[in-house]
Amino acid sequence: MFQKKGLGKNVSTGKISIVLLLLLISTNTVASKDIVYLEQGWNNQQRTAFYETPQGSYLIPLSWYFALEQPENKKLFSNPKHIKKYKYTFADYEYGLGKKIPLGFAVETVNGSQDWLGYTCAACHTNDIVYKGTRLRIDGAPTLADFNGFIARLQQSVDATLQDDKKFDRFASRVLVSEDTVLFEALRTELTSYFDSLAAFTARNNSKINYGYARLDAFGIIMNEVFANDLHFPGNISEPNAPVSYPFLWNTSQHDWVQWNGSANNPLGRNVGEVLGTFGSVNLVDLQKLGESSARGKELIDLENLVKILTPPKWPEKILGELDQDKVAQGRIIYEQFRDNELSCAYCHPLRDSAGNYPVTPAEENMFGVQFVETKMTPLKEIGTDPLMATNFATRIVSTAHLAPYLPPPYTGASELPAPALLSILVGLATQNAIGNIHLLAHAENRGKGAALLTGFTEAAKRADWAITIDADGQHDPADFLRFVPLLKV
Repeated sequence: MFQKKGLGKNVSTGKISIVLLLLLISTNTVASKDIVYLEQGWNNQQRTAFYETPQGSYLIPLSWYFALEQPENKKLFSNPKHIKKYKYTFADYEYGLGKKIPLGFAVETVNGSQDWLGYTCAACHTNDIVYKGTRLRIDGAPTLADFNGFIARLQQSVDATLQDDKKFDRFASRVLVSEDTVLFEALRTELTSYFDSLAAFTARNNSKINYGYARLDAFGIIMNEVFANDLHFPGNISEPNAPVSYPFLWNTSQHDWVQWNGSANNPLGRNVGEVLGTFGSVNLVDLQKLGESSARGKELIDLENLVKILTPPKWPEKILGELDQDKVAQGRIIYEQFRDNELSCAYCHPLRDSAGNYPVTPAEENMFGVQFVETKMTPLKEIGTDPLMATNFATRIVSTAHLAPYLPPPYTGASELPAPALLSILVGLATQNAIGNIHLLAHAENRGKGAALLTGFTEAAKRADWAITIDADGQHDPADFLRFVPLLKV
């Protein structure tokens, strides 16, 4: 072994990370107001896109977020000073009308309905360092946020609003800009339904362990949301009791394994799973709409393409001082040196070679000839750190519920499956839906492979910008297709 539902809505839209020693060198920095952005390969437009691109997460209606008060006073829940208590940071610009939303919380536009606020990548993968009054923005860095604490606080605010008539009246007046009592009561009904959904989320994912800042059992939460909530089978709930650090993102798109525990080898599937664990949803009940998901395929590909060009932060000498090059050289020797019977750091976490490249996988391993940075998989016993996150995932057994007859071979009819197998199937369904609907084409009679390809490409040209052919005889691994998608320029 190696180391949703949108609350109140059902919306359909359409690595292991290697810890590398960073040889940080001086570079120019880009300042904006009180934030200094380090050179990491992004321009301002790309950075803003990473901060704001929605991915299909529906946490709370946007107007409600700005209208809610804190549980014990009249101050707004959305007040940046309040949000910063949970270590979420903010961009250096406003959403509008003097309002700010936390960095990494994106506006989800819903046709014919109100806008929602949801999570996007930057919420968990952006951080700031403050040094002598200067704030340094590190894009792609692990967040210090307290996800569970923030959600619990949101639930408390909604509960207090429902319990206190005066607090509710103030909330309703902000949302509706009206004093119509009929509209007030309709809003109370909606808010009650929302509270029930939020309370169900926190109950499913309750743990006796206080995660605190900078840690989350994302795998445990994702599995509870997919196996219990989306599958409508509460018996699959398991305590998410293995919080781990958030990973950094730079270089991860190039890796052959894209999760801390080496459980996924394509970033798009990983990202869809992340959406499902952060207030997204996949339909696993209505067989006519099986796999329909709130995950936004194009946007997730766009986000992954941004991560692909993100580079490690360079050391800002003008702010933090010059590096002692003698110590840098000594550090490199220690990093690359074997000690007694122990492998060197560089054995598992190699530095770039003289040409600037990392060791990569053989081209023949991938049907498209695409090569990835090769990761070293290390047995848990050799690592010696807490194995719970990895073992929880690898050893968990879950019910397939009503989907048993519809599972692909060799799992068809199985009433239970190992969690990794079922998660791969269900997230795969959501991923296929996110990147495009499946359309079955057939000729009235067998006209041969050439005619079949011509018909397929003709229809594909009406629906998409690119097409890939894949045989159904097992010759090609569909996972290769999903790994290739983020490399395309959409």
